[in-house]
Amino acid sequence: MSLSEVQKQFYRKNGYILIKNNVHHDLLDGLVKRFIDICSGSVTDYSTRIVKNPHLKQLGYQGQLVVNKFQDFLFDDVLWEYASLPSVIEVVESIIGPNITAMNSMLINKPPDSDPDFSIHPLHQDLLYFPFRPANSIVASWTAMEKIDRNNGCLYVVPGSHLDGILYEHETSKHTLYDGVQGKGHLEKEHVVMEKGDTIFFHPLILHGSGPNNTKGFRKAISVHYADSNCNFIDVKGTVQEDLMTRIEELAAKFGALMNYAVSIGHYCYSMINDQLRNFFRKYRWSLVELVPPISNQRHLVISLRTTRISFPVKISSLPIEIPPFSITIVLKLACTDASSAIFLLFLLSYGAGVISLTS
Repeated sequence: MSLSEVQKQFYRKNGYILIKNNVHHDLLDGLVKRFIDICSGSVTDYSTRIVKNPHLKQLGYQGQLVVNKFQDFLFDDVLWEYASLPSVIEVVESIIGPNITAMNSMLINKPPDSDPDFSIHPLHQDLLYFPFRPANSIVASWTAMEKIDRNNGCLYVVPGSHLDGILYEHETSKHTLYDGVQGKGHLEKEHVVMEKGDTIFFHPLILHGSGPNNTKGFRKAISVHYADSNCNFIDVKGTVQEDLMTRIEELAAKFGALMNYAVSIGHYCYSMINDQLRNFFRKYRWSLVELVPPISNQRHLVISLRTTRISFPVKISSLPIEIPPFSITIVLKLACTDASSAIFLLFLLSYGAGVISLTS
C-alpha cells in the first residue's frame, strides 16, 4: 500500500510511521525457518554474515540461541523476498520516491538469557553508519516477526527528533559498533508495541533504540534500509562519523580486507562507476544506480551484472571501473528507459564477468 497524504505528513512530522499487518505471516514463517536452518547448519547455500552473541557463545549455546543477527542478507534468495516485498516497497516509494535501492539489511534476534549489554541497543541514529546523503532520501523498514513489546525488547523512538537535521556525537558501547547518543536520555520516548507482521518505517536521523529481552522466548525482527539511488557519497573525515569509520576499517583489516569506508556503504559494497562512464550513460538516457543491490523499478527494463562470490581482485577489462581488492559480490545495475537502449547496453556489457539477467 502507498501512504496517504495524511500518513506522509505524520511521517514528516514524527520521523516514523507504523503500518499494521504490512507483511503476511506465511512469508515471515518462511523467513524464520530460513533463519533457524542457517543457524543450525542444516543448510549451506546461504548468503549472509552471522553475528554471534559472545556472552552466550562462551556459555556453550548453539544454533539460534547464540546468534544476535544476520547482517547483509540481500544476496540470499530466500531472505531477499522481504527486501523486495511490494507491500514494503510501496511505502518506501511513498517516502523517498521510485528510484529505490536496498543497501543495509539485518535479521535481528534477541535470544533469551543474554547479557543485557549484548541485548539492548542504546539510543542512536542510523545515519551514523551511512556515508551518503541526503538523509531525507533514506528510510528503514523494520518488521516484527513475532509479537514485540517492552518485555522482549521493542523499539522506542523519540518522535520528531529528526527535524533539527543534526547527526549527534555517538559514544562507543561494549557491543562492537552499537554506539549510542549521550545526554538525550531525558527526551520523551514512545515504545512501539508491534504484532507479528507490523512494520515501522523511520527516518535515519530519528533517535531510537531497543531494550533487553527479559523473556524466555526469542525476539526476532527483519529490517532493510533503502535509499534513493541518486544519493551522493561523502567523505566522513572530520565529521562525527570519522571515529566509526576508523573502527570499521580496523575491523575489516583484521579479516584481511582492504576497505575505504568513505566510498563504501554498510555492507562493504562500492560505488564503482566513474564520472566519465556516468556521463556516457546519461547521454543515452540511462540512469545509474550506485548503491547495491538495486530493486527493480517496474517502469524500466533492468540489467544486472553480477559476479559469483570472489576471493581475489576482479578485472572487468571492457569497463573503466576500479575494483577494490576485497572479497565481495559485485552488482552493477543500470535502468534503461527503452528496449533498444537495454539491448545495446546488454551488448556493451557482454564482455564483463558474471551473469547478466533481464527483468521487466
